[in-house]
Amino acid sequence: MTVADNTSRNQYTATSGQTVFAYTFEIVDKGDIVVLKNGTTLSEGTNYTVSNVGNDSGGNVTLTVGATAGDVLTLYRDMPYSRTQNYTNSGDFLASEVNTDFDNLWLAGEQTNRSFSQSIRKPITDSDSISMELPEAADRANSFLTFDATGSPTVTSVGDPGAPSSIVRQQFTGDGTTTAFTLASAPGASGQSVQIFIDGVYQENDTYSISGTTLTFTEAPPVNASIETVRFEVNDIGETSANLVSYTPAGTGAVQTTVQTKLRESVSVKDFGAVGDGVTDDTAAIQAAIDALPSGGTLTFPVGIYAMTTATFDSKNATVVAHGATFTLTGNNGGFDVRGTITKFKVLGGLIVGDGVNRDASPSTAQIGWLFGNATGANVANITVQDVRVENTNIGFKAAYGAGGAIAFNVRFINCQAADAVGTAAGIGYGFQMAQVNGGSIENCLAANCERHGIYLSEGENYRIDNCFTKDGGIGSGTIRGAMAISRSNNVTVNGCIFDNNDDVALVIDEDTQGLAPENFAKNIAVNGCTFKDATLGAVQIGTGNPATDGFPENVTITGCSFVALSSTTNPLIRLNCGKYIALNGCIFDTASAGSSQRTIQINMLGGSAYTDFISILNNQFVGVKTAGIDLAIGLGTNNVNLRFKDNDGVTFLWNDGASNVTNNAVYTDDLGEIGISGATPNIGAGSRFFLTQGSATNVTNFIGGRDGKVISIRLGDSNSTLTNAMYLAGAINWNGNNSDQILLEYNVSGGWREISRSLN
Repeated sequence: MTVADNTSRNQYTATSGQTVFAYTFEIVDKGDIVVLKNGTTLSEGTNYTVSNVGNDSGGNVTLTVGATAGDVLTLYRDMPYSRTQNYTNSGDFLASEVNTDFDNLWLAGEQTNRSFSQSIRKPITDSDSISMELPEAADRANSFLTFDATGSPTVTSVGDPGAPSSIVRQQFTGDGTTTAFTLASAPGASGQSVQIFIDGVYQENDTYSISGTTLTFTEAPPVNASIETVRFEVNDIGETSANLVSYTPAGTGAVQTTVQTKLRESVSVKDFGAVGDGVTDDTAAIQAAIDALPSGGTLTFPVGIYAMTTATFDSKNATVVAHGATFTLTGNNGGFDVRGTITKFKVLGGLIVGDGVNRDASPSTAQIGWLFGNATGANVANITVQDVRVENTNIGFKAAYGAGGAIAFNVRFINCQAADAVGTAAGIGYGFQMAQVNGGSIENCLAANCERHGIYLSEGENYRIDNCFTKDGGIGSGTIRGAMAISRSNNVTVNGCIFDNNDDVALVIDEDTQGLAPENFAKNIAVNGCTFKDATLGAVQIGTGNPATDGFPENVTITGCSFVALSSTTNPLIRLNCGKYIALNGCIFDTASAGSSQRTIQINMLGGSAYTDFISILNNQFVGVKTAGIDLAIGLGTNNVNLRFKDNDGVTFLWNDGASNVTNNAVYTDDLGEIGISGATPNIGAGSRFFLTQGSATNVTNFIGGRDGKVISIRLGDSNSTLTNAMYLAGAINWNGNNSDQILLEYNVSGGWREISRSLN
């Protein structure tokens, strides 16, 4: 007969009382078949009989005692590997005997093929150089079989990373009805695997399922069936293995580190339990993530709403990435606090929303969106905050010195917004605050509706404010809460900023009381190309009301700016209370819509001439001047205060003590128009064009107030004036002109006045 290429194994789940089970493969002898019931080998003749031996399509196995429902019967061929025939010389060579021998050979070969198919073997595509030979017995003892990088067998000892550290067995007994069993632990957890056996027979994955610690069979195991679970618990492959794997960045000079170290450079707050649902208090999780972050690492906030109070970075450099994250603050002293020794810190993105509580009664408990420094021993440097918004806090952003001489250095805010800063007490109500910072900058930022100051700079140096927008600042209290305040700071530049609709003064320079130490003065302040409009209490105030106590600004220039006055205000656009070396150059002052008593620029001399000097107003344009373009305080023309006015278009002057009383030779102007003078020695220090009248015949012997090179034009208002030859007139003779006659004189410091020309009308 022929031998078919088919299976040599059958398996059945018995029904109650079932006795007959078919085998579908050929056997030569009844002893060639093995029968297992629930993994236990049965005996031929005692437990079962076999029919159709030698039939190539198989036959039946009949149990002596009927099976129990759920019994698993396994039938398979197991041929002896032995020769049963012996052929002799000149003996019979019968076809039946030859066929039997060949059948045995083919059946044994089929059996071998079955065993081969159930064995681990390498693919035909593998290289012949890969050996599947096992390590020596001594090397593999008490170890697990694994494979190396080439795919060759090797061993892993118990306890190695990734290797099973132990084998845990758990046993149950079937009752024929129960399908679900509770495991000691969830085998589906990371690093664990499980195998299931019933009466020693391995169960395929489709015969059961595992959810958590519940093992569920598709069919209930039979009564008294032995159920065994074998679980391999694997050693932690996270920290230990990551620490064993090296990482080398690309590029020349790259330094090798471990994967563990590299992975820990970035920490997510979600790794420490932060929820970000806007309800759960995430403060503890955020702080735990900060504490776990290595210095110089990156802390990430995935998109979400994080409810919190205060989180502190103490002497830890970091990069904080919070694009799409919102932080809601509650309670006192809320926000992010960066203190201690910081050499590099960066914040990218995020919206912080405070609780909006006014803490005027206790400003030391203020909510601050981001705070850098301002603690004992705090030395913070190289801070960058970019694309961050803060709303409804007491202070949006603050960088400040620490106690004990600590400093804040090189602090930058870029594309940030601070809105609705709550509070009017000293120390709160600020959008952006920098105190005793060296090298602070605010770039392309917005400060809106801040009750005290939108931007406040104090006691520092090398500040720079570029292209910022302040609006709706102050509370209109009249206490000079500038949308931007520059106090007691040196080397400050304000470029291209817009000041819009502020309820107090838009820009205040030096408004705090701190004593007369020179370092407390506002020095070297440059305001360039800015726009000021609709400021209730005026656009700019320079100097305090008490320079003898508070000090005074020095070297302040306002260049190329545009000023527009409110229709409802009479406050001057610029109020100069005191200061030295103050210059207004190339600006436009528009008071067309202002009240009738508007004074465009008001120059005072608070505290006396010792605190006000060297004022220069050049090349400006005045539009819609009302009472005065420039209002000059009493005494400015008589106290040796250097005043220079030149090439201003549309300006008018108001001398509060009268232009004719100007005796100061340091006053220079070609903007005053024609000034009336009289007397034998009229004062011409205030201008360059004069109208000379006398009540009676008068000999004019000199003009007081000349300086070397000064040219004056004298127009006669009557015929009562005689200019004497003491002034080196043409022809060396006295001149008695008539009404409207005009003479030009030039002053020489060594020779006095000399005639240039005269016009007789």
